[in-house]
Amino acid sequence: MLAVSILPWIECARPSLAADLHPALTSDDTVFGSVVLSEGDEWSFQPGYVQGSVARGSFKDAVHTPSNFGKFHVKTFGNFKDTQQLYAAGYLEGYLTAARINDYHTNTFHYFTKDMNASLEKPMEWLKEQDKWLHEQIEENKGEPYWDYMDALLKQFDGMVDGYQQASRDANSPDLPLLQRQDFIFVINNGELYDIIEFFKPGALYDWEAMSGHELYQNVALQGRCTGLVTVASDLTNLFIGHASWDTFSSMTEIYKNYEFNLHNPQVKAQSLSMSSFPGELFSDGDIYLMSSGLVVVSTTLHIYNNSIYKDINPQAVVSWQRVRAASALAGSGEEYAEIMKKYNTGTYNNQYMVVDFNLYQPGKALAPGTLWVIDQVPGLVAAADMTETLTRGYWPSYNVPYFQEAYHKSGYPGFVARLQERGPDYLKAVNWMSYQLAPRAQIFRRDSSNVTDFESLKSVMRYNSYKDDPASQGDPIASICGRSDLDPKKPKPSGCFDGKVTDYYHAMRMEAEVVNGPTTYGGLPPFKWEGSFNSVVHQGHAEVFDFDYELQKPEMPRPSYMA
Repeated sequence: MLAVSILPWIECARPSLAADLHPALTSDDTVFGSVVLSEGDEWSFQPGYVQGSVARGSFKDAVHTPSNFGKFHVKTFGNFKDTQQLYAAGYLEGYLTAARINDYHTNTFHYFTKDMNASLEKPMEWLKEQDKWLHEQIEENKGEPYWDYMDALLKQFDGMVDGYQQASRDANSPDLPLLQRQDFIFVINNGELYDIIEFFKPGALYDWEAMSGHELYQNVALQGRCTGLVTVASDLTNLFIGHASWDTFSSMTEIYKNYEFNLHNPQVKAQSLSMSSFPGELFSDGDIYLMSSGLVVVSTTLHIYNNSIYKDINPQAVVSWQRVRAASALAGSGEEYAEIMKKYNTGTYNNQYMVVDFNLYQPGKALAPGTLWVIDQVPGLVAAADMTETLTRGYWPSYNVPYFQEAYHKSGYPGFVARLQERGPDYLKAVNWMSYQLAPRAQIFRRDSSNVTDFESLKSVMRYNSYKDDPASQGDPIASICGRSDLDPKKPKPSGCFDGKVTDYYHAMRMEAEVVNGPTTYGGLPPFKWEGSFNSVVHQGHAEVFDFDYELQKPEMPRPSYMA
């Protein structure tokens, strides 16, 4: 049994060993497994697809895919309770993706503690308090659909922890250390941590006053974690959605996840969810969700430049990834999605969300009200509105600047911009970056969004970077749709845009998308390599060269060869 148990992660180093030891377990470099609940209420992982299991699924590691995205699928069965289904789904994910969870934890922990020199003791206590409060609310509100869903969601988290730990015990190898629950809380909440760190010590991550013009511009640009686009064909015959993640390149360990549940909660509108994600996380964090309810959601990060509103950050609430999962399951429209996001806002991991309701869209017909809802979340405020009227004029862009004036002012953008303007022309690039109208990505989208006429042109636009020739970029490799700070001649950093995800009406109706991992090579830009000074950045489990292609992602479960 031990030889079988260690297969899901050793295939990275020795690809043929899994098939040699257990031919039924693998097919085309895909590993299959099931989670079984015994009559004695004991959970276990078993290789292959097992009859009567609570969950079954598969994992194909990124080293075997053209996109460098791993591929995870899980299906649960309706003859089990919701909490059992999601626990089993988490257990299977934790077990099959254990090696990648360890890689991602290692890289992310080093990034926070070494590269950012962040103190995590108090922020982790804050998250511990939030976790305790959430469990108390679940216990006090049993039978209420919202809290019952939260109960099942936390069981999925518990299952992931237990599945990973079982994989670690089975491997019995220093290459797969035993991570504790607190380590998983860190991983899944790493997006929340930026705001929590600033809550305890404003200015801990960014000392704006001490920065030169270029240094401040680079930090402002790179702390914005995404680019998003929703656009419609000129004849309204298609609706396109694109997204590109921005962050440290040490984050480039991505998995495209497909969840297919059979939950009994009467408020669940979406039993299935497909998303770009990361190991150890149960939400996208790559910020694109496709739901069987007909909704598609993308988001980009918003940042706080007004320290006074950190007082509104509250651990007795629901962190953003939990609210997003609840909204993605329970909402049947953009308006319902916004209402769920407004409740119990912790004020952490603040984002702009764009919710497209494909149930209301008919190719070639006038866009119906409610087709696009936009949500801005900052501490103490969630602003939202139906923005379909704007979409009728062609497109909706998103580039880390709040749209709604209340959110823009509350989060401190006007005051911060005014202070930068007073510091002189060296800070003009940072000023423009923070403008909803003058930001380089705003200018490029305004000029080029009409170039999206089909799926291939959408893929190209979301990887666009012609900084050497584009007047909007002014020779700056960061200032584009898919910016690359590693090419900055003044102060290169392994950071910026590192993927692309796209879908449209016809793909979304099948819950399909195309994705690619890695910094853009648009227009002949050199592939990113972990070499030179960049090699000192911890990047465990990464490819050494990132030169990959878009790959179609489908929600259908792969079948082992013995079931063909």
